[in-house]
Amino acid sequence: VQNIVCRVCGGRSTGFHFDAITCESCKSFFRRNALKNATRFVCYLGANCRIDLENRNKCKKCRLDKCFAVGMKSNLLYSDEQKQLRKSIIESNRKRKTNEMTETNDESVSSTPSLSLQTINDIIMDEICNHESQTSSDVSTDNSFSDLSINKNAYNLDLSVIPVMKPITDYSNQFNELEGNKLTELLDALKLMISPTATSAENIALNSFVNTINVIIMTHENKIKKIIQMSKCLTTFNNLCDHDQLILIKHGAIEISILRMICNFNFEDKYWSIK
Repeated sequence: VQNIVCRVCGGRSTGFHFDAITCESCKSFFRRNALKNATRFVCYLGANCRIDLENRNKCKKCRLDKCFAVGMKSNLLYSDEQKQLRKSIIESNRKRKTNEMTETNDESVSSTPSLSLQTINDIIMDEICNHESQTSSDVSTDNSFSDLSINKNAYNLDLSVIPVMKPITDYSNQFNELEGNKLTELLDALKLMISPTATSAENIALNSFVNTINVIIMTHENKIKKIIQMSKCLTTFNNLCDHDQLILIKHGAIEISILRMICNFNFEDKYWSIK
């Protein structure tokens, strides 16, 4: 098409426009003027002007007459009424789709509880406060964590004295004593993250999107509580101020929960098992 010239002015054509090969300029000219009153344009040189690339803008009447002469059809244009009707239909369809999307979103929001940031903050603060009150009462009677076998001697060392680390043989990676104690503390704390084994052997498939979202939200809320309890069993975490603890949990609990979901994914059958 680029090698074919416009049949109106001789310029480089851009394709078929209104049933004739024309350039972009003649196409736009025809669209603007084809449906207007023919007496609007007057030629003062006998209606026989030469229309080419250089003087195509000098006589609109002869240019429009040549557009019709080369085969351009005005019935392929939208009239003002047709343009208005088409615009109204498009606007009506846009509003209808917008309303449908709004109704769908409102229904989803109303039927699905959202795990908002404020909800997470409330859960985190409640768990931290509850765990602190339980820990303080336990420490007054017993100077060790309940249900945890943690050697605290390694953390009571004076920082000004460099401890002598002796390798231990309990770990295949040859951790020294302090590293082994830290690993033991972490592994013991992670026991709180273990989900209980299901008592029923029957698996329930969630086919509803809303029910699936509800179950996922409830699961994440429970996991966040366990992450907080696990974190409170770490000495380094407890050495932080309350504000820093809150920031770490708030910005890390959901990520930890999502990462741990890989343990519940069945790679063979491609599905998640929610526990």
